[in-house]
Amino acid sequence: MTATNANNKNSKINHAEAITFSKHAERRIKSRKIAISPKEMEKISTYIDLAASQGMKALLLITGKAALLASALNRTIITVVNLEQLQDNIFTNIDSSVVI
Repeated sequence: MTATNANNKNSKINHAEAITFSKHAERRIKSRKIAISPKEMEKISTYIDLAASQGMKALLLITGKAALLASALNRTIITVVNLEQLQDNIFTNIDSSVVI
C-alpha cells in the first residue's frame, strides 16, 4: 500500500484514541534519545488505524530514525529500536510492516 492510499483511507478514520507507549517503550525512547515529531506521530497513528481496520494485530513501523513495534488492537507502542541497533534484529509475531 502506498502512502497516498493510506492518506486517502485516513480521511475515513477517526483518531478517537491516542497512541500510548508502554513503560518499556518509554524507557527505550529516553535511553536511546529518540525524538518522535508530532508529524511522525500522526503518520504512526494513521497506519495503526489502518492496520486495525484491516484486522491486523501487531505491526512494525519503520521511520527515518527508529523502528517501532506496535499493537494495533490497543493502539500501544510496545518497543522502539533506533536505526543503529536495527541491523541483525529479528522481529517476530508481527503481521504487517510499514516504512514511513
